[in-house]
Amino acid sequence: MLRWTQAGAVAAPTTVQIRVQRRFDGRVPVGVQAPSRGLDPRELVDNILWFTAGSRGPRTRPCDTLVLTGAGLATRGDLPAAVLIGRAEGIRRVVMHVDIDDLEAVAEAELGASADALALRVGAGPERLRALAAIRRAAARGQEVRASLLLEEADLDAIPALGLEVVAAGARGVQLSYPFPGGPPPPPVPAAAAAAEALLDALPAEVSASIKGLPACVLRPTSAARASWRTPNRWYVDAHHQRDKAVLFLPEVVRFAKADLCRFCALDSRCDGYFDGAGQMPGLPALRPAP
Repeated sequence: MLRWTQAGAVAAPTTVQIRVQRRFDGRVPVGVQAPSRGLDPRELVDNILWFTAGSRGPRTRPCDTLVLTGAGLATRGDLPAAVLIGRAEGIRRVVMHVDIDDLEAVAEAELGASADALALRVGAGPERLRALAAIRRAAARGQEVRASLLLEEADLDAIPALGLEVVAAGARGVQLSYPFPGGPPPPPVPAAAAAAEALLDALPAEVSASIKGLPACVLRPTSAARASWRTPNRWYVDAHHQRDKAVLFLPEVVRFAKADLCRFCALDSRCDGYFDGAGQMPGLPALRPAP
């Protein structure tokens, strides 16, 4: 199944990401404008049905993974019923991108039982201890928690220790993200790669890890083999992009670039590419295809 975009034909994904709430302070910033409002309960269910039962046909492809985002998911009493409707129509995995308040509220709400995994951005700032405590409590209840660490210039020195802390607290996976266009000013690529690899060197082999936003060729071969792979595409839904107006995360929200020589790189099949544009990847070394 193909979808035609400004960047050409793109395979239709089987994941839909729905921004339920307007505000989401803990997200990793990407190139999409925040919606002016969240989705009401009817809209949430309508969009879940559109991408499941409503997408079964000869030219459409139903989704089996649902990602819900937005600050205050734990306050939405309609979420458990909406998730049940989705599961009845073929949703097999539900991931919720939460903030610290949501993660702390999991024990007192049906939110935890509705999600297969909870993803939380953790920074090196004053909220770090609170985030670690929330991860620890959620992990003790058997929740799958995955931590997202942003490779911001001010936090690079803290990344290795912070990653080990979230794993010690019970996180089952760590995602390291170079700042996407539209986010904070990016650090020099070599410095970001060094911080990410310092953490990879210290992480136990059984902990899943990924590095997003850095091309695989700027990493050591062992690091690229462990933590680089193509980002799975998804539909993106918010209050302004619903049902048939939804957009594809790649390339309509985030767009990666690849040079012509990338076609000859052994890492091409597991690499997203790079952000093309002045100032988006300072210090990016000359691209060299891996043999």
